[in-house]
Amino acid sequence: MTNTKSLFGSNIVVNFALIRPNQFWGLAVDGVEIRNNKITARTNTPWRDFNEGYLNSTVYQNPTADYVEQSVKPVVGTIFQNDICVNCPINFGLSTGDLNTVIWNSTITTGSTIALINASNMSKLVADTKIWKTTTQASTGTLVGP
Repeated sequence: MTNTKSLFGSNIVVNFALIRPNQFWGLAVDGVEIRNNKITARTNTPWRDFNEGYLNSTVYQNPTADYVEQSVKPVVGTIFQNDICVNCPINFGLSTGDLNTVIWNSTITTGSTIALINASNMSKLVADTKIWKTTTQASTGTLVGP
């Protein structure tokens, strides 16, 4: 998938959105496998709903009530394997509500430069965010491998 015009970001997304009630109550997505894909991002693309890249996320969308965390995870066991994201600001986005995500055999690619994953460039590979100001943790049990 290649972003050629900078109108919309290129992304592959596993997403669960919560409006009401203000807490997760069970499993929504289980065992999605995303393998052998390539996304080529384009700089200066306006951000819409999701960044360019691969996302495994939950979204809380109720501005009138704080999210209540109860250790329930609606997105479980997502596998990203052999997925490449060229020129992406962050290759993989994770968030609160994700449990046991696997990111395996991925590289950081900018232009024609390919970098293997290590501690110094991990922040370019994965962004793990909390979904609300009252959230105490982001994703849980994420495994990143060579």
